[in-house]
Amino acid sequence: LLHSLEQMLQVKQLHTLVVVLAEEYRTLDFLAPILKDERVRFANPGAERQDSVENGLAEVPDECTLVAVHDAARPLVSLDAVHACLA
Repeated sequence: LLHSLEQMLQVKQLHTLVVVLAEEYRTLDFLAPILKDERVRFANPGAERQDSVENGLAEVPDECTLVAVHDAARPLVSLDAVHACLA
């Protein structure tokens, strides 16, 4: 999870990073540096993946014109791959 969050926070175009994570895990020590970033906000997970995505999308600011959904369970995405998807 930390690797994915660190990668996403390096995306040049990123204005908001919505992390779908249960409340009881949001204070884990390894998240401390991430929590200092003002672009990070949280959403609660849902019963199914699509519910979690819906909850995350509900936290996206209205002025947002582009959204990328990344499954942190697959953390090997490169920064170049993310930039290519957003280009």
